[in-house]
Amino acid sequence: MSLCSSMITKQSTPMKSRDNKGITDEEEISLIESISSLIEDIINKNKSKKNKSKKTIFYCEDSKIPKTSIFSFIFYIYSYLNLDFSTILLSLISIKRLLSRTRDELSKNNFYKLFLTSCLLNSKQNEDHSYDSNIFAIIGKIDINELVLLEKEYFSMIDYKLFVNEEVYQRYYDFIKKRIVKANKKISFNSI
Repeated sequence: MSLCSSMITKQSTPMKSRDNKGITDEEEISLIESISSLIEDIINKNKSKKNKSKKTIFYCEDSKIPKTSIFSFIFYIYSYLNLDFSTILLSLISIKRLLSRTRDELSKNNFYKLFLTSCLLNSKQNEDHSYDSNIFAIIGKIDINELVLLEKEYFSMIDYKLFVNEEVYQRYYDFIKKRIVKANKKISFNSI
């Protein structure tokens, strides 16, 4: 494949922690399924529009798009890099901001690079321990030089603003949680 920090408290939103407290594996999977379903819905909606995604630095040719589902890709990045769920959600918020600023649309051709780069930046801001760019490049199966360039461009395109306040974070989290409920998935959110 060629491919915000937030002042969130554990009382307000469940996060995966290093000592296995927080949301359960079943809840994590359901939340990530909900996010990937949302992304797929957006991509499919954009696909039906006549205007194509711009060929920006994040654009991938069809032949270089990973042959994995969006859910598998998100879960792979999340689990192999041991990210907090909050980093995944912050990455989603950050991608939305970037696309709004550039007036580009989410597509299969840009999602994978956008997501990997967003996770890299947000993990540096949000995680107590974050892997360096080399590990992200290896896990994301992308050349380190390309990832460094993507990171610089992404950060510049969002005007160096990663911060997400609690209210915005909570609104996104609640929206993702409601998508699970609408899909008739019964999970408990004891920490909310």
